[in-house]
Amino acid sequence: MLTTCRHLTASGYAVHLVSNAPLQPSEIARLRPLCRRIIERPNHGYDFGGYRQAILECLGSGLPIRRLLILNDSVWFPALRDCDLLQRLHATGADLAGAVYYDHRSPHRVHLQSYLVAFSARAVASAAFRAFWRGYAMSNNKVRTIRNGEMRLTRVCLEAGLSVAALYTAHQAPDLQDLPACVRAHTADYDRDRAATLSDADSGGEGARGGYILSNHPVVNIEVLGFPILKKDRGAPYRLQRDALRAPEAAGLRARLEPSVLAAVERWDGP
Repeated sequence: MLTTCRHLTASGYAVHLVSNAPLQPSEIARLRPLCRRIIERPNHGYDFGGYRQAILECLGSGLPIRRLLILNDSVWFPALRDCDLLQRLHATGADLAGAVYYDHRSPHRVHLQSYLVAFSARAVASAAFRAFWRGYAMSNNKVRTIRNGEMRLTRVCLEAGLSVAALYTAHQAPDLQDLPACVRAHTADYDRDRAATLSDADSGGEGARGGYILSNHPVVNIEVLGFPILKKDRGAPYRLQRDALRAPEAAGLRARLEPSVLAAVERWDGP
């Protein structure tokens, strides 16, 4: 959390941190210099409940918003040193720019994955954006939150004529030909193991659709894609990814991680 706040502050963002659980005084003391506002609230509505409260408070305050970024702590970001993802999002020029676009089988469910999405001033000022957050009904049902929050937000903005872009797609087949043959073979073995761990409950049937960016082998995400995000999920595909990142042959990949992220990855699956 501290690494994320430092990165956002250095990138020109004023951080409005929302915690769905009480924070310890020592945590608040460390976070306070990095945050314009710290909000503690009941754990109701998942990340979209927190997003809604902070956004409505910002809109109600009359603060000028040149650009708005929402992200949650289901991921480590930035996972890599010298991360330029925020600059790349801004460079798209889109009203909504996300790290990852999910091209769902059902057209009305395509969406930007909401753990990291940036909005332009035009988007924030739009009637559709403001109506979405003012009318959003929070839920403690995760599926409902994904459908009425994450999926509907992208759809509402598209229907309002706002432009949407993403830097990555959830399912893509990166070119691995420049990798050494032994590394390609290793990643192929990893993908077979990953497919064996996946189920509909784990990640929406990703095994049937090919590679899923969040659970790719670390060499693919770090070396090939430069993807600066790691998921904290303790499900089997992500444990497999962290095992690969902790392996002796991944020392070079680990050296590219933010030190605090590396420390978290090393202890995340421990007792």
